[in-house]
Amino acid sequence: MGYLSPFSTRKNILEILKLNIRIRYKALFGERIVAIPASKLNNETKIYTFKDYLKLPQDERVEVIEGRIYDMTPATSLKHQTIVGNLFILLKTAPANKCYIGIAPTDVVLDDYNVVQPDIFLVCDRTKLKETHVEGAPDLIIEVASKHTLIKDKREKRKLYEKFGVKEYIIVFPEEEYLEKFYSY
Repeated sequence: MGYLSPFSTRKNILEILKLNIRIRYKALFGERIVAIPASKLNNETKIYTFKDYLKLPQDERVEVIEGRIYDMTPATSLKHQTIVGNLFILLKTAPANKCYIGIAPTDVVLDDYNVVQPDIFLVCDRTKLKETHVEGAPDLIIEVASKHTLIKDKREKRKLYEKFGVKEYIIVFPEEEYLEKFYSY
């Protein structure tokens, strides 16, 4: 809504990542992934809220998905950081882009029980921008997957972003040199 995705052509993607990439497009609402409930992934019985999240130590990087705490990977590879940096610069400097571009560790509060820190995100509705966080679903989210985040990115986060109406969700697989784009228009 009101933005031009730079991921619309194969040429742009190859320029961004400087890799030979196979692209697999899947409709966000066309193919369902069966997600294991968070309660089975995590034996805790406490349901965490955004207020609980704010009380956690600042040096502890976590996300809250469906009220459950998920640790974030402490260190990433140089390849991961290079891809995140290149994509951020590309989006930030695109002449047609009038939207806010954010990067982790910015909090994106989808509701009281879901707080995530996507690698890169784009928000066109500036009323969602608060002083310390984003409130509501971004228009575009990009996650650069690693072996530690792959299942969460493909299952929990995909389901979560679909639920909250994220228009485009892109998962970049640096080691496999391809990406998957999920969309809902």
